[in-house]
Amino acid sequence: MTWVPLVRVLTAYSVLLAGDVKAEFAQVSFSSLCEEIKESLSPMAKANKLALEVNNQIGNGTAWTDARKLRQVVLNLVSNAIKYRQPDKSDAFVRLDFELADDDRWQLTIADNGVGIAKEDLERVFEEFQRGLPSEKIQSTGLGLAITKRLVLLLKGKILISSEVGGTYFVLRFSRNLPGSPAST
Repeated sequence: MTWVPLVRVLTAYSVLLAGDVKAEFAQVSFSSLCEEIKESLSPMAKANKLALEVNNQIGNGTAWTDARKLRQVVLNLVSNAIKYRQPDKSDAFVRLDFELADDDRWQLTIADNGVGIAKEDLERVFEEFQRGLPSEKIQSTGLGLAITKRLVLLLKGKILISSEVGGTYFVLRFSRNLPGSPAST
């Protein structure tokens, strides 16, 4: 990893840690969000021989979120799926499913069929400078998932992970309502 990207990642993380980053909530259309994500990440996935699926099971619904920060979360998780894919696998994929969790919450599931994360590493993957094995050949700061978790919390969401050899699943859950409103509590 070169110095410039490392400095950028460390700077972004230190700003998050300092609490200087605020979420700018606005009502976002799932249709538009899914299209933007697919359009922006498809070239990166294709260049890495990875099929990208973006499934909008919510349709024309909306939610209150910070679309820019949510896109950063998705970018971090898709980038990890690309980094930790099985390079010899011809059917490598990452799938994003946007769906309603219940009347007040929506969720995003990001699944891949990469190398997976060992059970003993699952507890620490969201900690700073931690990486799952096999990571010797993969350039990384070990901050991507720590940043991702902080951004999800900033968006008033929760992030869950399950993994085994051959695939990882992240489930992110968020309120559909404006944080702090009576409907979001």
